[in-house]
Amino acid sequence: MEVPKVYWSDIGGQQEIKQKLKESIEWPLQHPEAFLRLGIRPPKGILLYGPPGCSKTLMAKALATEAGLNFIAVKGPEVIYLAEFRIKLLNFYQVKFIYSIAF
Repeated sequence: MEVPKVYWSDIGGQQEIKQKLKESIEWPLQHPEAFLRLGIRPPKGILLYGPPGCSKTLMAKALATEAGLNFIAVKGPEVIYLAEFRIKLLNFYQVKFIYSIAF
């Protein structure tokens, strides 16, 4: 588990996607009282999808860095092999930081 050192300025273009990620993840963490006052429930998670090489991982890392969250990489085969994935998830939820990016 880590907080990567990737920033929004490291990612060229894709301004609309970066803004949506900021609004859905960063803002609720930085301004919870505003969301509560307005009665807005922030999303519980997001799904990044697309072909290889379209900067999904880079954006997830930048989001973790900018929001001060942990970044946990989970590979596809670990999900298929349930025992390993379960152990990783248990360790993930025992961390003192509740908010993290699992990718």
